[in-house]
Amino acid sequence: SYWLSLLDFPPDERVKAVGFADAREWMGRLRYTCSLCHQLGTEPTRRPKTRDEWDEALKLAGAMDERANLFDRNLLLDVLTRWSDKIRAGTLPAEAPPRGRLRMGPENHRPSPERSDREVGLYWGHRLGRPLRSEP
Repeated sequence: SYWLSLLDFPPDERVKAVGFADAREWMGRLRYTCSLCHQLGTEPTRRPKTRDEWDEALKLAGAMDERANLFDRNLLLDVLTRWSDKIRAGTLPAEAPPRGRLRMGPENHRPSPERSDREVGLYWGHRLGRPLRSEP
Protein backbone atom coordinates (compact mmCIF):
# COMPACT_ATOMS: atom_id res chain seq x y z
CA SER A 1 0.00 0.00 0.00
CA TYR A 2 1.01 3.59 -0.53
CA TRP A 3 1.51 4.65 3.09
CA LEU A 4 2.82 1.28 4.28
CA SER A 5 5.73 1.64 1.88
CA LEU A 6 7.20 4.01 4.51
CA LEU A 7 7.46 1.20 7.08
CA ASP A 8 11.08 0.20 7.65
CA PHE A 9 11.90 -3.48 7.80
CA PRO A 10 13.26 -4.42 11.22
CA PRO A 11 16.71 -6.02 11.53
CA ASP A 12 16.74 -9.75 10.69
CA GLU A 13 18.44 -10.66 13.97
CA ARG A 14 15.56 -9.16 15.98
CA VAL A 15 12.81 -10.95 14.07
CA LYS A 16 14.72 -14.24 14.05
CA ALA A 17 14.94 -14.01 17.85
CA VAL A 18 11.12 -13.97 17.92
CA GLY A 19 10.84 -17.01 15.63
CA PHE A 20 10.40 -15.52 12.15
CA ALA A 21 12.62 -16.58 9.26
CA ASP A 22 13.57 -13.01 8.36
CA ALA A 23 12.32 -9.43 8.29
CA ARG A 24 10.41 -10.02 5.07
CA GLU A 25 8.31 -12.75 6.72
CA TRP A 26 7.76 -10.57 9.81
CA MET A 27 6.60 -7.61 7.71
CA GLY A 28 4.39 -9.79 5.49
CA ARG A 29 2.67 -11.35 8.47
CA LEU A 30 2.26 -7.97 10.13
CA ARG A 31 0.60 -6.49 7.04
CA TYR A 32 -1.63 -9.54 6.61
CA THR A 33 -2.63 -9.77 10.28
CA CYS A 34 -3.49 -6.08 10.60
CA SER A 35 -5.30 -5.86 7.27
CA LEU A 36 -7.73 -8.58 8.30
CA CYS A 37 -9.56 -5.92 10.33
CA HIS A 38 -8.05 -2.57 9.31
CA GLN A 39 -7.50 -0.64 6.10
CA LEU A 40 -3.91 0.28 6.79
CA GLY A 41 -2.78 3.66 5.61
CA THR A 42 -6.12 5.39 6.13
CA GLU A 43 -5.89 8.59 8.14
CA PRO A 44 -6.79 7.03 11.52
CA THR A 45 -4.14 4.31 11.12
CA ARG A 46 -1.38 6.60 9.86
CA ARG A 47 -2.02 9.49 12.26
CA PRO A 48 1.41 10.11 13.86
CA LYS A 49 1.63 8.67 17.34
CA THR A 50 4.25 8.46 20.05
CA ARG A 51 5.47 5.07 21.22
CA ASP A 52 3.11 5.25 24.22
CA GLU A 53 0.17 6.21 21.99
CA TRP A 54 0.87 3.24 19.71
CA ASP A 55 1.02 0.96 22.73
CA GLU A 56 -2.33 2.29 23.96
CA ALA A 57 -3.86 1.89 20.49
CA LEU A 58 -2.73 -1.76 20.37
CA LYS A 59 -4.50 -2.35 23.68
CA LEU A 60 -7.88 -1.27 22.26
CA ALA A 61 -8.76 -4.87 21.48
CA GLY A 62 -7.62 -8.08 23.10
CA ALA A 63 -6.65 -9.61 19.75
CA MET A 64 -4.49 -6.62 18.75
CA ASP A 65 -2.80 -6.63 22.13
CA GLU A 66 -2.11 -10.37 21.92
CA ARG A 67 -0.77 -10.18 18.36
CA ALA A 68 1.50 -7.27 19.27
CA ASN A 69 3.22 -9.60 21.72
CA LEU A 70 3.59 -12.31 19.05
CA PHE A 71 5.42 -9.80 16.84
CA ASP A 72 7.59 -8.74 19.82
CA ARG A 73 5.80 -5.72 21.23
CA ASN A 74 8.99 -3.63 21.58
CA LEU A 75 10.06 -4.37 18.01
CA LEU A 76 6.58 -3.56 16.70
CA LEU A 77 6.46 -0.32 18.69
CA ASP A 78 9.89 0.64 17.30
CA VAL A 79 8.72 0.07 13.71
CA LEU A 80 5.40 1.90 14.17
CA THR A 81 7.05 4.84 15.97
CA ARG A 82 9.64 5.27 13.19
CA TRP A 83 6.75 5.19 10.67
CA SER A 84 4.95 7.92 12.62
CA ASP A 85 8.14 9.99 12.85
CA LYS A 86 8.54 9.87 9.06
CA ILE A 87 4.93 10.89 8.45
CA ARG A 88 5.14 13.66 11.07
CA ALA A 89 8.27 14.98 9.30
CA GLY A 90 6.34 15.19 6.02
CA THR A 91 7.93 12.21 4.27
CA LEU A 92 5.88 10.92 1.35
CA PRO A 93 6.14 7.54 -0.34
CA ALA A 94 8.26 7.44 -3.51
CA GLU A 95 5.48 6.29 -5.80
CA ALA A 96 2.41 8.35 -6.62
CA PRO A 97 -0.71 7.76 -4.53
CA PRO A 98 -3.48 5.65 -6.05
CA ARG A 99 -6.00 7.55 -8.14
CA GLY A 100 -9.73 7.47 -7.76
CA ARG A 101 -11.80 7.10 -4.69
CA LEU A 102 -10.73 4.52 -2.15
CA ARG A 103 -13.72 2.95 -0.47
CA MET A 104 -13.88 2.31 3.24
CA GLY A 105 -17.53 1.43 3.43
CA PRO A 106 -20.68 3.47 3.84
CA GLU A 107 -20.13 7.18 4.33
CA ASN A 108 -21.71 7.14 7.77
CA HIS A 109 -19.20 4.55 8.98
CA ARG A 110 -16.06 6.59 8.38
CA PRO A 111 -14.25 7.58 11.54
CA SER A 112 -13.51 11.26 11.89
CA PRO A 113 -9.81 12.23 11.79
CA GLU A 114 -10.53 14.47 14.78
CA ARG A 115 -11.42 11.50 16.99
CA SER A 116 -8.84 10.07 19.33
CA ASP A 117 -7.52 6.59 18.64
CA ARG A 118 -9.51 5.31 21.60
CA GLU A 119 -12.71 6.82 20.18
CA VAL A 120 -11.94 5.36 16.75
CA GLY A 121 -11.35 1.95 18.32
CA LEU A 122 -14.55 2.08 20.32
CA TYR A 123 -16.43 3.39 17.27
CA TRP A 124 -15.38 0.33 15.29
CA GLY A 125 -16.46 -2.04 18.05
CA HIS A 126 -13.24 -2.68 19.96
CA ARG A 127 -13.61 -3.35 23.63
CA LEU A 128 -10.72 -3.40 26.03
CA GLY A 129 -9.52 -6.90 26.77
CA ARG A 130 -12.40 -8.57 24.96
CA PRO A 131 -12.69 -9.98 21.44
CA LEU A 132 -14.20 -7.84 18.72
CA ARG A 133 -17.89 -8.64 18.23
CA SER A 134 -20.70 -6.94 16.41
CA GLU A 135 -23.51 -5.35 18.32
CA PRO A 136 -27.05 -4.86 17.03
